Amino acid sequence: MRESSITIEDVLTAGRAIQAAGRAVTAYSLRMQIGSGRSDRLFRLWTEHGLAQNGEAGGSILPARANDLIATHLKKTQAALSSVLLELCSVLEHDSRSVVLAELESLRGTVDQQQVALADAQILVSRLEQRNEELEELLEQSEQDRTELRACVDGLKATVEKDSSALLELTQKFDKAADATAAISAKFEDGQVALGKAEAENIALRERVEGLLQAGVQKESQLLDARRDAQGSREREAIVNGQLLQLQRDRDDDLLHITRLRVDLSASEAKAIQGQAEAEVYRAQLAALNERLGLIVPLNNSGGDDD
Repeated sequence: MRESSITIEDVLTAGRAIQAAGRAVTAYSLRMQIGSGRSDRLFRLWTEHGLAQNGEAGGSILPARANDLIATHLKKTQAALSSVLLELCSVLEHDSRSVVLAELESLRGTVDQQQVALADAQILVSRLEQRNEELEELLEQSEQDRTELRACVDGLKATVEKDSSALLELTQKFDKAADATAAISAKFEDGQVALGKAEAENIALRERVEGLLQAGVQKESQLLDARRDAQGSREREAIVNGQLLQLQRDRDDDLLHITRLRVDLSASEAKAIQGQAEAEVYRAQLAALNERLGLIVPLNNSGGDDD
């Protein structure tokens, strides 16, 4: 197989260019940015090297649990697919190999699509994590504003107690502070709603990843069934070949027996002809003897005497 001319540095450069343009790095975007190569291989190189460098520079964009889950699934899927391919190629017959290989290519394409879907899910998880961090910062800022507002209200109350002449002005400031508190509370509620939506999206994403894992298990089961069917076909073919060989032997024995019967029949016919000739001679001699003796001996009676 010809070695690819695309290096890891080319993939990293393309990925950084996509990020600099404000777009998400996916298998399709890497393929379009470089202009050649397999999209799954390009994204795998970016995942193994580009994301690792980003993690060293500014921290991982995904939780360790998500990274471990995705990496484990990819390794298991690739190892299982490679093992099944090797086993099937070693046991399948020539006449059924093309059909099974086509099915394997289809399954390989499905696995590639699953890898691309997992990569997209990875990007979605990173965005959701970033959104969660922003919401947490917003909540912290809201708490700080509320604390400052409470301190301000306490100070205003103390000022009102000391200086009754500034009561109206302080009341107006208090109203403004109350409005600010209401606005902050509204922002806080909006943040809670956004956080709930983010959690719902996380749950949906987890369900999608679990569905992909189950689909991979089903594909492995289908490959195992195909291998079992191929083994059963070979066994049935061996049984049929044995039966055909036995039938061929039985036919040869029948032909030999028929030949012997024909030989015996020919010999019997020759003996019958010879017996008839001898009977004719005997009858002729008997007729000559009757003429000499002047007797009339019916042929039927002479036949009885012969008996």
